Amino acid sequence: MWVAAATWRFGRKAVQGGSQMLANGSPALDAVEYGVRLVEADPNVDSVGLGGIANFDGVVELDASIMDGRIAAGSVGALTDVVHAVSVARQVMEKTPFILLSGTAATRFALQAGMPKSSLLTDASRSKWREMKWQMGDQWTGESWEKSMMRSIDRSRGDGLGMIALDVDGMIAAAVSTSGEPLKIPGTIGDSALVGAGLYATNLVGAVVSTGRGQTAIRHVLSKTTCSLMEQGLSPQAACEEGLKPIIRLESEPRVALLAMNTKGEVGSASTFEGFEYCYRSSAMDREGLLEASLIYQ
Repeated sequence: MWVAAATWRFGRKAVQGGSQMLANGSPALDAVEYGVRLVEADPNVDSVGLGGIANFDGVVELDASIMDGRIAAGSVGALTDVVHAVSVARQVMEKTPFILLSGTAATRFALQAGMPKSSLLTDASRSKWREMKWQMGDQWTGESWEKSMMRSIDRSRGDGLGMIALDVDGMIAAAVSTSGEPLKIPGTIGDSALVGAGLYATNLVGAVVSTGRGQTAIRHVLSKTTCSLMEQGLSPQAACEEGLKPIIRLESEPRVALLAMNTKGEVGSASTFEGFEYCYRSSAMDREGLLEASLIYQ
Protein backbone atom coordinates (compact mmCIF):
# COMPACT_ATOMS: atom_id res chain seq x y z
CA MET A 1 0.00 0.00 0.00
CA TRP A 2 1.06 3.58 -0.66
CA VAL A 3 -0.58 6.92 0.13
CA ALA A 4 0.14 10.54 -0.88
CA ALA A 5 -1.51 13.69 0.49
CA ALA A 6 -0.93 17.42 0.10
CA THR A 7 -2.36 20.69 1.34
CA TRP A 8 -4.54 22.99 -0.76
CA ARG A 9 -6.24 22.51 -4.11
CA PHE A 10 -2.99 23.34 -5.92
CA GLY A 11 -1.46 20.37 -4.10
CA ARG A 12 -3.28 18.14 -6.60
CA LYS A 13 -0.30 18.41 -8.93
CA ALA A 14 2.02 17.27 -6.14
CA VAL A 15 -0.19 14.28 -5.33
CA GLN A 16 -0.45 13.30 -8.99
CA GLY A 17 3.31 13.35 -9.46
CA GLY A 18 4.10 11.75 -6.12
CA SER A 19 1.54 9.01 -6.68
CA GLN A 20 3.14 8.04 -9.97
CA MET A 21 6.47 7.63 -8.22
CA LEU A 22 5.00 5.65 -5.33
CA ALA A 23 3.14 3.37 -7.74
CA ASN A 24 6.48 2.66 -9.43
CA GLY A 25 8.05 1.70 -6.11
CA SER A 26 9.94 4.92 -5.34
CA PRO A 27 10.69 5.81 -1.71
CA ALA A 28 8.38 8.22 0.08
CA LEU A 29 11.22 10.74 0.41
CA ASP A 30 11.68 10.88 -3.36
CA ALA A 31 7.94 11.16 -3.89
CA VAL A 32 7.45 14.18 -1.62
CA GLU A 33 10.45 15.98 -3.07
CA TYR A 34 9.26 15.40 -6.62
CA GLY A 35 5.68 16.37 -5.84
CA VAL A 36 6.68 19.61 -4.14
CA ARG A 37 9.07 20.47 -6.98
CA LEU A 38 6.17 20.35 -9.44
CA VAL A 39 4.33 23.05 -7.51
CA GLU A 40 7.47 25.12 -6.87
CA ALA A 41 7.93 25.36 -10.65
CA ASP A 42 4.35 26.51 -11.27
CA PRO A 43 4.31 30.34 -11.66
CA ASN A 44 0.55 30.39 -11.12
CA VAL A 45 0.92 29.39 -7.46
CA ASP A 46 1.88 32.66 -5.76
CA SER A 47 2.76 31.21 -2.35
CA VAL A 48 5.40 28.67 -3.40
CA GLY A 49 8.63 28.87 -5.42
CA LEU A 50 8.58 30.58 -8.80
CA GLY A 51 6.05 33.43 -8.80
CA GLY A 52 5.92 33.72 -5.03
CA ILE A 53 4.98 37.14 -3.68
CA ALA A 54 8.00 39.03 -2.42
CA ASN A 55 8.96 40.31 1.01
CA PHE A 56 8.70 43.98 1.99
CA ASP A 57 11.77 44.88 -0.08
CA GLY A 58 10.54 43.12 -3.22
CA VAL A 59 12.69 39.99 -2.85
CA VAL A 60 11.21 36.48 -2.93
CA GLU A 61 12.59 34.53 0.04
CA LEU A 62 11.76 30.83 0.25
CA ASP A 63 11.49 28.49 3.24
CA ALA A 64 11.39 24.71 2.90
CA SER A 65 12.09 21.52 4.80
CA ILE A 66 12.04 17.79 4.21
CA MET A 67 12.01 14.90 6.67
CA ASP A 68 11.72 11.14 6.51
CA GLY A 69 10.66 8.61 9.08
CA ARG A 70 14.21 7.88 10.18
CA ILE A 71 14.21 11.38 11.75
CA ALA A 72 16.57 12.66 9.08
CA ALA A 73 15.77 16.27 8.17
CA GLY A 74 17.05 19.31 6.31
CA SER A 75 15.75 22.81 5.78
CA VAL A 76 16.42 26.24 4.33
CA GLY A 77 15.17 29.67 5.34
CA ALA A 78 15.11 32.98 3.46
CA LEU A 79 16.56 31.29 0.37
CA THR A 80 16.75 33.51 -2.72
CA ASP A 81 17.40 32.98 -6.43
CA VAL A 82 16.75 29.21 -6.45
CA VAL A 83 13.35 27.77 -7.41
CA HIS A 84 13.48 24.35 -5.81
CA ALA A 85 13.90 25.11 -2.13
CA VAL A 86 12.77 21.60 -1.19
CA SER A 87 15.70 20.09 -3.09
CA VAL A 88 18.12 22.46 -1.36
CA ALA A 89 16.66 21.28 1.94
CA ARG A 90 17.30 17.69 0.95
CA GLN A 91 20.88 18.53 0.01
CA VAL A 92 21.33 20.08 3.46
CA MET A 93 19.98 16.88 5.01
CA GLU A 94 22.16 14.52 3.01
CA LYS A 95 25.39 16.47 2.51
CA THR A 96 25.90 18.46 5.73
CA PRO A 97 25.90 17.65 9.45
CA PHE A 98 23.36 20.42 10.00
CA ILE A 99 19.61 20.80 9.63
CA LEU A 100 18.98 24.47 8.76
CA LEU A 101 20.82 26.87 6.47
CA SER A 102 19.46 30.38 5.91
CA GLY A 103 19.86 33.55 3.90
CA THR A 104 22.86 34.15 1.68
CA ALA A 105 24.58 31.03 3.05
CA ALA A 106 21.67 28.87 1.90
CA THR A 107 21.76 30.41 -1.57
CA ARG A 108 25.51 29.99 -1.81
CA PHE A 109 25.20 26.34 -0.74
CA ALA A 110 22.50 25.71 -3.36
CA LEU A 111 24.53 27.24 -6.19
CA GLN A 112 27.65 25.30 -5.15
CA ALA A 113 25.53 22.15 -5.23
CA GLY A 114 24.83 22.84 -8.89
CA MET A 115 21.32 24.25 -8.72
CA PRO A 116 20.61 26.93 -11.33
CA LYS A 117 20.25 30.57 -10.35
CA SER A 118 16.81 31.88 -11.29
CA SER A 119 14.71 34.99 -10.95
CA LEU A 120 11.73 34.08 -8.76
CA LEU A 121 9.58 37.13 -9.46
CA THR A 122 7.20 36.92 -12.40
CA ASP A 123 5.33 39.85 -13.94
CA ALA A 124 2.19 38.74 -12.09
CA SER A 125 3.85 38.35 -8.68
CA ARG A 126 5.68 41.67 -9.08
CA SER A 127 2.37 43.38 -9.85
CA LYS A 128 0.72 41.81 -6.79
CA TRP A 129 3.63 42.88 -4.61
CA ARG A 130 3.40 46.48 -5.82
CA GLU A 131 -0.34 46.58 -5.15
CA MET A 132 0.03 45.16 -1.65
CA LYS A 133 2.98 47.44 -0.88
CA TRP A 134 0.91 50.45 -1.89
CA GLN A 135 -1.84 49.34 0.51
CA MET A 136 0.57 48.85 3.38
CA GLY A 137 2.73 51.96 3.21
CA ASP A 138 6.39 52.39 4.11
CA GLN A 139 6.71 51.00 7.64
CA TRP A 140 7.37 47.38 8.61
CA THR A 141 7.69 47.57 12.37
CA GLY A 142 5.26 47.46 15.26
CA GLU A 143 1.63 46.55 15.67
CA SER A 144 0.50 48.88 12.89
CA TRP A 145 2.64 46.97 10.40
CA GLU A 146 1.16 43.66 11.54
CA LYS A 147 -2.39 44.91 11.12
CA SER A 148 -1.63 46.45 7.74
CA MET A 149 -0.03 43.25 6.51
CA MET A 150 -3.01 41.15 7.55
CA ARG A 151 -5.40 43.52 5.80
CA SER A 152 -3.36 43.44 2.60
CA ILE A 153 -3.30 39.63 2.33
CA ASP A 154 -5.98 38.02 0.20
CA ARG A 155 -7.45 35.43 2.56
CA SER A 156 -8.73 33.34 -0.35
CA ARG A 157 -5.20 32.56 -1.58
CA GLY A 158 -3.48 29.40 -0.50
CA ASP A 159 -0.47 29.30 1.75
CA GLY A 160 2.62 27.14 1.50
CA LEU A 161 2.48 23.57 0.23
CA GLY A 162 2.83 20.58 2.57
CA MET A 163 3.03 16.97 1.38
CA ILE A 164 3.14 13.58 3.12
CA ALA A 165 3.73 10.15 1.59
CA LEU A 166 3.81 6.54 2.75
CA ASP A 167 5.57 4.07 0.45
CA VAL A 168 5.12 0.35 -0.14
CA ASP A 169 7.93 -0.42 2.31
CA GLY A 170 6.11 1.38 5.13
CA MET A 171 8.45 4.38 5.15
CA ILE A 172 6.91 7.81 5.67
CA ALA A 173 8.19 11.25 4.65
CA ALA A 174 7.03 14.86 4.59
CA ALA A 175 8.05 18.07 2.86
CA VAL A 176 6.92 21.70 2.95
CA SER A 177 7.77 24.73 0.82
CA THR A 178 6.62 28.34 0.77
CA SER A 179 7.48 31.91 -0.14
CA GLY A 180 6.01 32.90 3.22
CA GLU A 181 3.70 35.72 4.12
CA PRO A 182 3.59 38.42 1.46
CA LEU A 183 5.50 41.58 2.42
CA LYS A 184 7.13 39.84 5.38
CA ILE A 185 10.07 41.55 7.06
CA PRO A 186 13.22 40.63 5.10
CA GLY A 187 15.00 37.69 6.69
CA THR A 188 11.88 36.32 8.34
CA ILE A 189 11.99 32.56 8.98
CA GLY A 190 8.62 30.81 9.03
CA ASP A 191 7.43 27.43 10.20
CA SER A 192 8.21 25.78 6.86
CA ALA A 193 11.91 26.01 7.65
CA LEU A 194 11.57 24.63 11.18
CA VAL A 195 11.33 20.94 11.98
CA GLY A 196 8.59 20.38 14.55
CA ALA A 197 6.65 23.48 13.54
CA GLY A 198 6.02 23.18 9.80
CA LEU A 199 6.46 19.42 9.59
CA TYR A 200 7.40 16.30 11.51
CA ALA A 201 7.80 12.67 10.44
CA THR A 202 8.66 9.42 12.18
CA ASN A 203 8.23 5.82 11.09
CA LEU A 204 7.09 5.04 14.64
CA VAL A 205 3.94 7.15 14.34
CA GLY A 206 3.37 9.05 11.09
CA ALA A 207 3.78 12.58 9.75
CA VAL A 208 2.17 16.00 10.05
CA VAL A 209 2.45 19.22 8.03
CA SER A 210 1.01 22.63 8.87
CA THR A 211 -0.04 25.56 6.73
CA GLY A 212 -1.31 29.06 7.41
CA ARG A 213 0.26 31.56 9.80
CA GLY A 214 3.75 30.26 10.33
CA GLN A 215 4.54 32.24 13.45
CA THR A 216 1.55 30.62 15.18
CA ALA A 217 2.73 27.15 14.20
CA ILE A 218 6.19 27.97 15.58
CA ARG A 219 4.86 29.12 18.94
CA HIS A 220 2.94 25.88 19.38
CA VAL A 221 5.53 23.54 17.80
CA LEU A 222 2.42 22.47 15.97
CA SER A 223 3.45 19.53 13.80
CA LYS A 224 5.43 17.74 16.50
CA THR A 225 2.66 18.36 19.04
CA THR A 226 0.10 16.84 16.69
CA CYS A 227 2.36 13.89 15.91
CA SER A 228 2.70 13.28 19.65
CA LEU A 229 -1.10 13.16 19.93
CA MET A 230 -1.11 10.39 17.33
CA GLU A 231 1.58 8.61 19.35
CA GLN A 232 -0.79 8.69 22.32
CA GLY A 233 -3.33 6.74 20.30
CA LEU A 234 -5.43 9.38 18.54
CA SER A 235 -6.35 8.94 14.91
CA PRO A 236 -4.87 11.48 12.45
CA GLN A 237 -8.24 13.24 12.31
CA ALA A 238 -8.64 13.44 16.08
CA ALA A 239 -5.02 14.51 16.53
CA CYS A 240 -5.44 17.41 14.08
CA GLU A 241 -8.58 18.57 15.84
CA GLU A 242 -7.03 18.35 19.30
CA GLY A 243 -3.82 19.98 18.12
CA LEU A 244 -5.69 23.10 17.00
CA LYS A 245 -7.83 23.62 20.10
CA PRO A 246 -5.14 25.45 22.16
CA ILE A 247 -4.55 27.78 19.21
CA ILE A 248 -8.23 28.70 19.08
CA ARG A 249 -8.12 29.53 22.79
CA LEU A 250 -4.84 31.43 22.85
CA GLU A 251 -4.25 33.13 19.49
CA SER A 252 -5.83 36.34 18.20
CA GLU A 253 -5.11 35.31 14.57
CA PRO A 254 -5.57 31.52 14.65
CA ARG A 255 -5.30 30.97 10.90
CA VAL A 256 -3.66 27.55 10.71
CA ALA A 257 -4.49 24.13 9.32
CA LEU A 258 -3.07 20.63 9.70
CA LEU A 259 -2.71 17.55 7.53
CA ALA A 260 -1.66 14.28 9.16
CA MET A 261 -1.06 10.66 8.18
CA ASN A 262 -0.22 7.69 10.36
CA THR A 263 1.84 4.65 9.40
CA LYS A 264 -1.37 2.75 8.54
CA GLY A 265 -1.97 5.27 5.75
CA GLU A 266 -4.94 6.89 7.49
CA VAL A 267 -5.28 10.61 6.73
CA GLY A 268 -6.82 13.43 8.76
CA SER A 269 -7.05 17.20 8.49
CA ALA A 270 -8.47 20.16 10.40
CA SER A 271 -8.44 23.93 10.07
CA THR A 272 -9.28 27.03 12.10
CA PHE A 273 -10.56 28.82 8.99
CA GLU A 274 -13.00 28.09 6.21
CA GLY A 275 -11.96 26.96 2.77
CA PHE A 276 -8.91 24.82 3.52
CA GLU A 277 -8.80 21.81 1.22
CA TYR A 278 -6.40 18.93 0.85
CA CYS A 279 -5.75 16.29 -1.80
CA TYR A 280 -4.91 12.65 -1.30
CA ARG A 281 -4.61 9.37 -3.16
CA SER A 282 -3.87 5.79 -2.13
CA SER A 283 -2.96 2.68 -4.07
CA ALA A 284 -6.62 1.64 -3.77
CA MET A 285 -7.84 4.72 -5.68
CA ASP A 286 -8.00 5.35 -9.43
CA ARG A 287 -7.38 9.09 -8.99
CA GLU A 288 -6.73 11.68 -6.31
CA GLY A 289 -9.52 13.04 -4.13
CA LEU A 290 -10.10 16.61 -2.94
CA LEU A 291 -11.64 17.17 0.49
CA GLU A 292 -12.36 20.15 2.73
CA ALA A 293 -10.88 19.89 6.21
CA SER A 294 -13.04 19.86 9.30
CA LEU A 295 -13.40 23.31 10.86
CA ILE A 296 -12.39 23.78 14.49
CA TYR A 297 -14.03 26.59 16.44
CA GLN A 298 -13.07 25.67 20.02
